[in-house]
Amino acid sequence: TKVRDREVRLEIIRAAQAGIETARKASATVENIIASLTGELQRIATGDPRLLKTAWLSPARASDLCAAPPTTTPELIHGIIYRGGTALIAGPSKAHKTYTQLGMACAVADGREWLGFKCDKLPVIYLNLELQDFAIANRIKHICDAAGAKPPCDLHLINLRGKRVAVSDIQDRLPNLIRSLGVGAVFVDPHYKISAVSGGEENSNDSQGALLAQLEEICAASGAALLLSHHFAKGNASSK
Repeated sequence: TKVRDREVRLEIIRAAQAGIETARKASATVENIIASLTGELQRIATGDPRLLKTAWLSPARASDLCAAPPTTTPELIHGIIYRGGTALIAGPSKAHKTYTQLGMACAVADGREWLGFKCDKLPVIYLNLELQDFAIANRIKHICDAAGAKPPCDLHLINLRGKRVAVSDIQDRLPNLIRSLGVGAVFVDPHYKISAVSGGEENSNDSQGALLAQLEEICAASGAALLLSHHFAKGNASSK
């Protein structure tokens, strides 16, 4: 009980400190600050399993783990990513990151190869935060025509260009969609749009680590893989 009480108190302190840092940023709206704090305090108040750090209290012996190894998680894209895993596609501006990610999403939804790698056939959710509806439809058609395939019915697009989407919105709505559709992979394109609206600092490892942990938790709970698109910094780094 004392350990649990201490952990809860520490979580409250962390939530408050994060709220203070977010409130200091001019880019964060009051609504997002309140929503973020409310979500964190609600999570703490309801006894979220993330607070129960029982793994620290009962470590596994390497000899026991290797003698009876856990079952290997099935691969989603063989040689690339396991189900429930995380992958990041990053590159400079106009490097065809979205085309690459859409090609991957279509291949998984169809169960065909992607760049020579075998894909298991599973439904996919694609959070499109950047392209207009007609633009993403056009790209998917070009990708599928080039592959000699039809646009897959198991590729579920959520077109959110022009919408403010915070990580709290994803936490509220995505788990039910993943379960109801039997989704095996969630694509977020691009990652920075959620980060900015959520009050995250793009150049802060702590801020980005916290956001990634929240997104991973949503997907990992259902065994879905998380695939993110992110951009390299613009300009010549040596001149900065």
